[in-house]
Amino acid sequence: MITYRKADTNDPEMLVEARCSFLRALRSPGGDAGKGVDAETEREIESRREAIRSYHERAFIEDRIVAFMAYDETIDDLKKLIGFGEACLYEVIPGFVNPNGRRAYIMNIYTDPAYRGNGIATKILDMLVNECRERGVHQITLNSSVMGKHVYEAYGFMPMSENDMILKI
Repeated sequence: MITYRKADTNDPEMLVEARCSFLRALRSPGGDAGKGVDAETEREIESRREAIRSYHERAFIEDRIVAFMAYDETIDDLKKLIGFGEACLYEVIPGFVNPNGRRAYIMNIYTDPAYRGNGIATKILDMLVNECRERGVHQITLNSSVMGKHVYEAYGFMPMSENDMILKI
């Protein structure tokens, strides 16, 4: 059974691991974090671990991040993290298109390759967008990988450049 939950101030370490997995997937064949990366890439990822942890700890305290995680609870009675995604919340000067200046940047949407094609990324994206909407966000941007682009286009994100996309809500 797949379950979803919103991350909170108790989850920075889980999100550090998720971010590191995401970074590995960016450099791994087929986007599979489990296939490993070369030693130099692994050192580079590990060198950022403390900064990633510090960011999440501060961002939760300052209420400028929202994250959701997906678990498979059928594996040996354990919860296995199989997907996640985050949105960084920020403000710009209000204007005609964005009357209150609230924006979000979606990052780190990742699904374990064994679970892809089951709508997990779309469900996480939907939870992130709904949370942003509830917080008064009017514009959401992201930088899409080739693998994720179809998910974002189907959801309604529009291209801004080759990989950058926007959703006006």
